[in-house]
Amino acid sequence: MQNLYNKNNYRQNNNKNNNNKTSNNLKVDESVKYINPYNFISLPQKCERKPENERRGDLTGYIECVLTTKTLTMVPDTNSIEEVNIGDNKKLKKYKFFNYGEINKKGNFTIPVISGSEIRGMLRTDYEIFTDSCMSTLDDDVKFISRTKNAKNPGILEKDDSGKWHLYKAVRHSLHTCRKGKGVPRNLNGKNEAIYFVDEKNQIKIGDKIYKTGDKVKFSYKETTSAQIVLSIGSGNTEGILFIGELGGSKDIDKKGNNNIHDSIFVKQDTEVKISNISESINELKEILDMYNDKAFNQKIRGKNKIWYAGYDIENSKYLPVWYSNPDDKNRSYLSLAAIGKEAYHRKLHELVGEFMPCIDKNNICNACNMFGFVSENDAISSKLRISDAIYEEDENPYYKTIVTKELASPHIANAAFYALYAPNTQTDNQPQNFDFNYDFVNISSKNAKEIKKEQITIRGRKIYWHHDDIQRNIITNAKEITERNCEITPVKSNINFKFKIFFNNINQQNLKELIAVLNLKYKNLDLYHKIGKAKPLGFGSCKIEVQNVYIRNIEKVNGKLEYSMVNYEKYFNTTSVKDIALDVFDMTTIPMQEALKIFDFNYIKNNYNDAVVQYPIGVKKGKEASMYWFMLNKVVDQGKNYILMVLPRIIDGKNEKGEEKQRDLEINTKKLGSTKGLILPKYIN
Repeated sequence: MQNLYNKNNYRQNNNKNNNNKTSNNLKVDESVKYINPYNFISLPQKCERKPENERRGDLTGYIECVLTTKTLTMVPDTNSIEEVNIGDNKKLKKYKFFNYGEINKKGNFTIPVISGSEIRGMLRTDYEIFTDSCMSTLDDDVKFISRTKNAKNPGILEKDDSGKWHLYKAVRHSLHTCRKGKGVPRNLNGKNEAIYFVDEKNQIKIGDKIYKTGDKVKFSYKETTSAQIVLSIGSGNTEGILFIGELGGSKDIDKKGNNNIHDSIFVKQDTEVKISNISESINELKEILDMYNDKAFNQKIRGKNKIWYAGYDIENSKYLPVWYSNPDDKNRSYLSLAAIGKEAYHRKLHELVGEFMPCIDKNNICNACNMFGFVSENDAISSKLRISDAIYEEDENPYYKTIVTKELASPHIANAAFYALYAPNTQTDNQPQNFDFNYDFVNISSKNAKEIKKEQITIRGRKIYWHHDDIQRNIITNAKEITERNCEITPVKSNINFKFKIFFNNINQQNLKELIAVLNLKYKNLDLYHKIGKAKPLGFGSCKIEVQNVYIRNIEKVNGKLEYSMVNYEKYFNTTSVKDIALDVFDMTTIPMQEALKIFDFNYIKNNYNDAVVQYPIGVKKGKEASMYWFMLNKVVDQGKNYILMVLPRIIDGKNEKGEEKQRDLEINTKKLGSTKGLILPKYIN
């Protein structure tokens, strides 16, 4: 049986050989330069917290603001989404700009509105950055789940009488199946191999018997040079555990009688795989299963009564087939539902963020939570700010034409090379130090995976999108290119003004001054802008806010009576105009503040990288272009060891005022592929 187990490793070994082949054929096209649409402002050394009663003030009033769009801007009405049929049972989502349904005086357009909640979210994010506050939107329940290209090993989970799980090695036998048609009995296709039909419940019916994942089955098989092929279920002397995978598409048997789907029967071996985190790994396996069946995540089950991996019953099964990674130096392993499938990382968000997790105690709150409020399981503080909706009040039609944008992807927070910093990768410029890592281990593609110590890894910081005005290249004009992953929007044009107010209650002078500074976003001669709304990666949503007036409630005793009046900021404090309050109220010499000045500057990319394209990087594999190929080709084998050529350059790596920027050489097996500078990501070709 040991010999059979070695044969079954063919897929994993073949994957490594392909990695070597890919590395040897990899080319870097330095003429194509990408800048990733987002980057991260580093976290400061400390989150400044103190009791809420020490932050209170006696200032109450309101701020009058004007928000002016710099680029096309789209704030969608998410309660009024239409779907347009684009053929093949696919639908395109169509978004309207948020509005009250009110028509302008001339009756030729619906008045656009930017909701106060939209402004509040943008403003709180920016305020947290400049005041060294917590990251209020973080959720420690967020799972780091990612698909890996590293093939795993087949195994059998067995639950003992006490309810404890044990993992055993297994031999995988390939089971030919189809998701459409009726299947093919043994002998009919001339190959002596049955092809079984899997129904929408992920079951195989043979006669009056129904089989599902986790069932013990008798079967016969034949050996080939690369695998063991199941001939038939229900006959034979071999016993194993059935594993029916994803529902998949609707693949049928081709004209030659061949199928394209291979499910499995796992045969348990005597060798137990001792992993130290078996209970934790089982829980992570549940999380992966839940993700597959989350209709917000899995588009293939939306609007359908389908269960992904139906029959995979972790709670009630005694045996379950599973795929597992080679244990690390502490005997920890990832469990997965596929050989090359998703895995849930062990490390949790709070371990990466530390003290910058959201505030939970009013006796220990940051500046932003003091101003905007917070709610935790055991405590809460109401907001000292109320933000009105921003209204367009002019007569000119503010709308741009209706357009279809390029695809907008969901955040891939499990992509550690772009979302995390592994200390050894930040200590030198050259490729050999860019170790292949995830949130748990380094050297993840090899059998020598080692645990990353807590102090060696952290998140990169606060995610912000670069400003750019290259929007037209992100608009689809050819109807044939439109897919259900795109969306139709009607944004407002540039230079459109929206008026709104911010009402404040019982804040102190310093907090008010800081709030005005963040609203104004002024610093020296830089052209700093906020980002709001949808499609930020594509260049949409750049906007300027100008504080026009600030009025503070004044209480005086006149002739024995209390009189209330609203006094403007300049008179109340006997100072210069609120329009002049700039970011120098903060210490702008720190690395986080220097990074903020770059990424908030509308002209930074244009002035320093005008020959680069702001978009997710593209790789070319066998003549096909896709962003996913870039990340695949970024992982290389160098002198028998696994590396990643590049991690996401940090903002601080970009050009400074002296024109200096970080340099990188890209090498494989001592062969120089090319070089890159500053924020640039090159194009990979294989």
